[in-house]
Amino acid sequence: TVGGAPTFKFALSRFLAVMLLEPAYGARATSDAFVILPKLDHARFDAWPAEERRAILEALELWAERRLEADQTDSGASDIREWVNARRQLG
Repeated sequence: TVGGAPTFKFALSRFLAVMLLEPAYGARATSDAFVILPKLDHARFDAWPAEERRAILEALELWAERRLEADQTDSGASDIREWVNARRQLG
């Protein structure tokens, strides 16, 4: 991809909006934990302002939960949920 953390933040928020607002896309999404989570770590997610972190954590959690409701064996959704829970515990 091209761009730094600001570009990633912009693209991520739009990506998550589509996944949440258009469940048909979200159910078939292949851009998954193996893509998103390392990029969040690389973009120093833990250093983002608290409001931004909270918004992304809530969106990721909702997306993962919807996916798990549809398919309890969705390992990508489970990975996302675990990543979110670990960040919530850090504060």
